Amino acid sequence: MNVETLETEILRDLSSVTRPLVLRSVPRPQSYEELSCRGLFVYDWIAKTQTYEWVALPDTSLDVAALPERLKEASFPLPIDMFDGARKIPGAALIA
Repeated sequence: MNVETLETEILRDLSSVTRPLVLRSVPRPQSYEELSCRGLFVYDWIAKTQTYEWVALPDTSLDVAALPERLKEASFPLPIDMFDGARKIPGAALIA
């Protein structure tokens, strides 16, 4: 499943449940904010450093168990060393 399709499904299938906190400037910030409003921690891939950087976080996070089955299947944990600052986030994971 490609990222654009996944984002579309998340925005369509999950309700806004919280407020986002945007941590840094990115292209298309509205997309990151909308995903974070649905309770997701949002990262961006940085090719130069080969890591994901935290872009936005929700005020209240969504439990993976609450995801619709199709979105649950598309979520998976990534190694902690792929994240910039992720050691601060218990159970850091990415939906991709």
